[in-house]
Amino acid sequence: MVLSNLIKTGHIDSDGDIVQFISSEEFKKMSIQLPLREIDSRVEKSYEKLSFEQKLNEIDHGEKAMKDIEMKKKHEMVTLIPRQLESTPESRIHGGQVTNFVRELKTAYESLYNGILPVPFVRDKRKSVHEVFVESGIQTKGKSWQRIETHHNIFNDAHKKYKRRIIIGDPGYGKSILAIQLAYDWCKGIKESYLNTVEILLFLRLRQLNSVNSIYAAVKRFILSANTEFNETDIKCLVQNSHSVVIILDGFDEYPQRDENTSDITDILLGRLFQEFQVVLTTRYLPKLLDKEPKLLYMTGFDEKARVSYIRKAVVPDGDDREEENLNRSLRKNPVIWDLCEVPLFFSMFAHLIHESEQITSYQTVTDIFRFVVKCLHSHMANKMRDENVQTHYLYDHRHHKLDKIAFEALQSNNTALSKEDVVQRIGHEFYLCYLQTGILVEEYENCDSVDKTGSNEGQTKVRFQHKIFCEWYAAHYVSRYAVKCNVQELSEVLECFSLWDNEYLFRFACGLNRDAFDKIITIVQKKTDGENFENVCVLEQLRRDKTILPKVRDMCKRVIEIKMEQPRGLKRYTAQLLYIASKNAVSISNSNSTHCKVMQLLRVCLSEVA
Repeated sequence: MVLSNLIKTGHIDSDGDIVQFISSEEFKKMSIQLPLREIDSRVEKSYEKLSFEQKLNEIDHGEKAMKDIEMKKKHEMVTLIPRQLESTPESRIHGGQVTNFVRELKTAYESLYNGILPVPFVRDKRKSVHEVFVESGIQTKGKSWQRIETHHNIFNDAHKKYKRRIIIGDPGYGKSILAIQLAYDWCKGIKESYLNTVEILLFLRLRQLNSVNSIYAAVKRFILSANTEFNETDIKCLVQNSHSVVIILDGFDEYPQRDENTSDITDILLGRLFQEFQVVLTTRYLPKLLDKEPKLLYMTGFDEKARVSYIRKAVVPDGDDREEENLNRSLRKNPVIWDLCEVPLFFSMFAHLIHESEQITSYQTVTDIFRFVVKCLHSHMANKMRDENVQTHYLYDHRHHKLDKIAFEALQSNNTALSKEDVVQRIGHEFYLCYLQTGILVEEYENCDSVDKTGSNEGQTKVRFQHKIFCEWYAAHYVSRYAVKCNVQELSEVLECFSLWDNEYLFRFACGLNRDAFDKIITIVQKKTDGENFENVCVLEQLRRDKTILPKVRDMCKRVIEIKMEQPRGLKRYTAQLLYIASKNAVSISNSNSTHCKVMQLLRVCLSEVA
């Protein structure tokens, strides 16, 4: 206690009068710690009316504000002057604040895990993540690749050497859903989860962190409420003084500053920051900037067991075996669709859409299938509107040139979190509302500490596509139109910044949307790293044109066909599809005495690798 300590040391008498000076070193030894209080001008005025002893008592009990006691040096000695006492950040933190901070985090995550949309347009049927999450394939690398049976096992070795966990998966494989499920486990204190014993969990979507270098600023802007009591300094103290922290960083491939080396995120990955914290990173590919020994986990998609589990959990929850069987039969009708059902995002959409129309089972390419999905989004929204608005929705569905360019620029700049004001200005308010209502665009709110041009410090609303695949769909329209008007060299310059597998669907959709664009894109793809393998992916988007695809299949069969464990699973699936086409059309393989038989052998090997 301040007053009693000063009286005991003889610096103040029982009447509160200063008896002798106190040095700064002596003052520090008293270990004075005061709680943080906010005070307004009325408290300030009332404070000045107090006697000196009363002022010390106010400081002692912390019932009003913390006041600063200025120590003016005089021959290395200071006298006590009753002014505002400025506490250190550490002295502000107490048990109640930790509780409040955790409560704010859990409130933010609740809206996150309760807002899952299996199909974007069914906005009135949001689900909690635990209602749709199923255990899909996750493999981890030890001495060999091993499947883990439950997502709880991600942290099996949490007390061992690994502090960084990298979860890698192709687009649509459920990386973000898994990350949200982990947040749910923490919030609900799931007994089987390692997170049950964790004090603080920070969940950040990296696509939002454009020009936000501080992780504490990111927590304040993107997690905490707009009227939070915590500033960045408080957050830093709470996190650094916690006995256990887990940080989940979702979507490194969408992180605008992923190629820079100037942010807290980079320092975390390199082990320069939070060395003892558990960190989980989700991404499409392995980042270049990494700590020495991260634990690698690969998401392998939905197998048969996961598909059945999802149908029973999210599509046919009443246990109707006949409806479940009919749904499976419809999905299996089309080998392309059934193959895509390995991708959880596609499977969930197909499973829900198949109830609306079996037309989807007639399509042979990803481009045609996704075109149908987008059409369904618009038609469902149009059906909810009055008759006079239906034509408007039809126009918006087909006239999206401006949105196409916005999507392309977002991918090109590695920034998919867009300014709502800019988007509305470019595409118009009605168009914007239409795409917001269909679920293709979604809004995200962020707090803002800085004051804008109008003098306001209100938060900002950012806009993004519902999933990056939707962004690639509209960007592909821009690319396919541009490809028709330009030559190969000009198109190559435009596509130079896009890596193939990181933007797989951008290239696939562009090839499938326009036959003329396909020829030019294939020429460019062949010159890129891993272009020969990726060419097979693009060729499949021309399946409906046998005259186009058969020559490409013959060219492929003249080359060495490699099937390796480390290849992307998607590539192995596409190779299997092309081999199947070769088998059906009796396409021969160079330097082989056996033709059809050899192709079938390769096909069996390829399918076994994918299984």
